[in-house]
Amino acid sequence: MQYKAENKLDIFEFHDAELSLGCFYKNTLVFSATHLNIHKHTKQNPGDCDLEIERAVLRFEHMESVTFENRSPIENGNPAGEQIVLEGADAVKEMLSGFVKGIRVFALFEENRRIIMDCITDGIGVDFAFFTVAFTPQTTSVEWDAYIGPAWYET
Repeated sequence: MQYKAENKLDIFEFHDAELSLGCFYKNTLVFSATHLNIHKHTKQNPGDCDLEIERAVLRFEHMESVTFENRSPIENGNPAGEQIVLEGADAVKEMLSGFVKGIRVFALFEENRRIIMDCITDGIGVDFAFFTVAFTPQTTSVEWDAYIGPAWYET
């Protein structure tokens, strides 16, 4: 791939990015991403505004401390349904069941080396359509070849 960023997730805008699970093997999670944007003023961005990346590969290597938390829809100002928090193998199982359907990311950020992802699925065939996963990878990388044009919020 032509461009690569390692351990620098803060140079990207993940809001409304669509992620498709590539694989999960030996605690390494790989996604294909569309609608992912890179901020201007980064060495990988040749433009003068935030740019949308055509297709990227995200890799979270050697993940530890996985947690999964469902996000219940709000009905009449109150969360509907039971709040569920899972850790370890149970969290990984539920996380993968959501990821296999493809997700849209509302937020992805790093806090004290911990990756936190707020996600939504289409809700078909999964127990939780809205969920948050958190994990601590040893390394992260994003690789891509081309840009589509300005980010959706730049136009």
